[in-house]
Amino acid sequence: MTKILIIDIETTGLDRKDQIIEFGAALCDWETKKPVYLLSENIQYDGEIDPKITDRTGIETYMVKSPYAVPLKTALFFLKKISQKADYYCTQRTKEVFNFILPAANELGIELPNKPVIDCPSDLPVKMTQIPLKLNHLLCEYGLFNPFTDRAVLNCLSVFKLMQQFPLSEILELQRSEMITVKGNVGYAGREMARTFGFHWDAPTKNWLLEIKRARYETMKKKLIFPFPTQIEFEIPF
Repeated sequence: MTKILIIDIETTGLDRKDQIIEFGAALCDWETKKPVYLLSENIQYDGEIDPKITDRTGIETYMVKSPYAVPLKTALFFLKKISQKADYYCTQRTKEVFNFILPAANELGIELPNKPVIDCPSDLPVKMTQIPLKLNHLLCEYGLFNPFTDRAVLNCLSVFKLMQQFPLSEILELQRSEMITVKGNVGYAGREMARTFGFHWDAPTKNWLLEIKRARYETMKKKLIFPFPTQIEFEIPF
């Protein structure tokens, strides 16, 4: 039976100097549609939690102190142990999550098993115009709802419910496809249309760019879904 380990974290910010303050993971059985193991740990942090982080996550400073929090090494040890049972990792923010987890694991001497990674929503066969939507928006699109604040393990369970709306074979087809960056040839007047399709303005190159799986892009291009000319700029190795 296929086991998918969905991972999420909460951090003090998005810079390299920032730290993980919460760790969540859900090992899910695809065939039974049930989580078989849940990991939810607050991570010890010496500083004060920024009020903006508290507003978004509900995590307060006392929650990252003993006895409510554990050392990051402890959480990573549990992750390594349960990862051995998984066929795939899954995250809703692949770059962000692994940019924090992998350096921390390396520094602490914990070697995580190498598994293929399913990225949400890039690897989910959502409607073509839903690519830019964030997790909570996509949940609403499919009649699902997460009433909780942005907490790691609850996000993992929400991702699993969203994944169940699609055949696993279609998810894995996108997972095997490489990520590319596409440039949209739109002028100033077409900027809002570009945003609608998930493009973002890249100031250094002065281009409208979109990160997307090649298989999805080729389908959209074939079906003439983009209302403006597009071209592949480069592949993204992650």
